[in-house]
Amino acid sequence: PPPPPPTPPLPRLSTAADCTRRPARAVTAPRRAVRCCTSTVPADRVSTPRLPTKTQIKLVASDVDGTLLNSHHEVADGNADAIRKLLAAGTDFVPATGKSRVGAYRAMGTLADDVARTYGGERPGVFLQGLIVYGRDGAVVYEQVLTEEFSRKVVEIAKANGITFIAYAGDRILCEQTDAFTDALTTYHEPAAEPMGDFLQNVIGKYPLHKFLFLDTEERISAVRKEVEKAIDPKEATITQAIADMLEILPPGASKGLGVEKLLESWGLEQTQLLAIGDAENDLEMLRNAGIGCAVANALPMVKKVSDVMVVSNNEGGVGQAIETYAF
Repeated sequence: PPPPPPTPPLPRLSTAADCTRRPARAVTAPRRAVRCCTSTVPADRVSTPRLPTKTQIKLVASDVDGTLLNSHHEVADGNADAIRKLLAAGTDFVPATGKSRVGAYRAMGTLADDVARTYGGERPGVFLQGLIVYGRDGAVVYEQVLTEEFSRKVVEIAKANGITFIAYAGDRILCEQTDAFTDALTTYHEPAAEPMGDFLQNVIGKYPLHKFLFLDTEERISAVRKEVEKAIDPKEATITQAIADMLEILPPGASKGLGVEKLLESWGLEQTQLLAIGDAENDLEMLRNAGIGCAVANALPMVKKVSDVMVVSNNEGGVGQAIETYAF
């Protein structure tokens, strides 16, 4: 007799948010419904690893721009309330961001004081894309800087392309001269850029530099990124973006994910005890490695692809929804 016809594929799910899960750990327990934004998708319609139980989540790490903050660069009330409730319940919360520590906590507004109060006035977290990590006691638990030789190369590339650039030295932002692009950084609650004159003469070798940013229009940055990737060997640096009109150049192997890993190690926690929330390319490693990697609905497609779950957008209080759904 002829062979039976093949089983037709399941139809594509249509939900309030397109819930895409990474094919990771094998399922070892009966499947359950997977929460995806405001809809619940039956687990027999989705191939997904088993999520940690809520009692396993001991730390929530959230990206800031595009995730914790809305499009007005403010923390939505729902996010702030959920974070305060989380801290009161004894679960840790930290920002994990490309920002400086000053910029990140300034962006959090009144919530920053509540977080700091939980840690005795200290402001822990993962900053500058994981290049500097502060623990509960305010001490640096991990730090990585660029070499002088490579920093010179980055400056030469920027000048050859006629692009505005800045460098982060801890909580300071250094530039050769200010312009409209450097001035716009204060919109993101960052410290004002400090004009230093000739970088090769006045900065490199005199300050520990954590990372460089190239600043321009989205179209110009997209074009310059291609040139930078041609000029820089992957072994020399990590190139990433959090915002479309900024290109970030970091030490090799650096990532927000590595910074979060170092913080977990210093606190005696496992990756499985982490709920991580993000939206952009620079969040990929952190989301892949977390016990629960959560994308907000405004996240890039590549971010949704590697995330375990998805919640509403940053303008709708996605961080608060993630905490309420997966941390309590």
